Amino acid sequence: MTLLSGGTSTTTTLRGFVQNTNLSATDAATVSANIKYDGALVNGAWTQIRNHAVYPGGFTFGVGGQALLYVPRRGVLQVLEGDVVCYDPNGWPILVSGWSINGAGVSGWSNL
Repeated sequence: MTLLSGGTSTTTTLRGFVQNTNLSATDAATVSANIKYDGALVNGAWTQIRNHAVYPGGFTFGVGGQALLYVPRRGVLQVLEGDVVCYDPNGWPILVSGWSINGAGVSGWSNL
C-alpha cells in the first residue's frame, strides 16, 4: 500500500471554530445545521445518502464546554477545548486536535 498526500485545495473552503467554553448556542447550532449525510459508493457510482440532508444533531455543545461531534454513519467524537471543528462545502465534519494545530511544532494546519 502506498500512502497518499492530502489536504484542502485552498485554505478558505472550511468553516469552523476553536472549541472553548465561550462558544455560543448560535454558533453550535450553525455548525450542527451544516453537517450533512455523505454519499456511498454503490455499484461503482457515488450515491447521496438521504438526499444529502442535514444530519440531525451533528454537533452538540453542553455545559462546561463539553461537546460531541457526530460523524454521519461512522460514530461520535469527543471535542476537547482547543480542538478545531470544521465542515467542508459538502457538509462533512472535520475534527483537528488543538495539539496538532498549536502544540506539535510541525503542522500543515492553519488555526482559525
